[in-house]
Amino acid sequence: MLSLMPSFLRTCCYCSFYLFPAAAFAHGDVNTQPWLDGILHVITSPLCIALLLGLALVALSLDEQQHYRASAVAGIGAVTALLLGEWVAFSWNGSSARMGSSLATACLGGVAAAGSAVHRRWIMLLAACAGGAVCAAAEMERFYWQTMLSMGITVIVLSSFFSVGLRDARRLPWVERHLPLAARIAGAWIACLGLLLLALAIRVVLP
Repeated sequence: MLSLMPSFLRTCCYCSFYLFPAAAFAHGDVNTQPWLDGILHVITSPLCIALLLGLALVALSLDEQQHYRASAVAGIGAVTALLLGEWVAFSWNGSSARMGSSLATACLGGVAAAGSAVHRRWIMLLAACAGGAVCAAAEMERFYWQTMLSMGITVIVLSSFFSVGLRDARRLPWVERHLPLAARIAGAWIACLGLLLLALAIRVVLP
């Protein structure tokens, strides 16, 4: 049955099975390798997924090469943020990191929900900010060069997957017709998620 579906829909089915809700054990009794930490902290964080999906929605107007360039900028932004956090001894596991990443998610979702065209240079800036916010949302607790490298690669792969998937989906007539409205609805959902998590982070800080 799955073999009869278009490749994009088949990929969505596989992802839906993979991302089926289950209990999360980030650290538990499992001694994960440093390179695996960089992957798991990104793909198991709803905020990281929302950030990269929002970036893909904002970058809908870009061509294929520019999509890959924005994904690379996001990966570099994540690695740079991790390096800066280690350099200034700043913990990416605190309330300020949660508030920053939630605010970035809300802003990125708001831009996508607005539906207005964004200049390529601004998209690259948003990609760098999204990468840094992904680093904060991932809440890395251990710093190794393997973790840094795997996190950057994961951000690039996920961002490219969302961007190229949306671009390929536009080839279908019914998707092309409804995608602008769907993108704005998804952007509004991402913005609401960011605002909700921002409110929760502020509530934890306030007495």
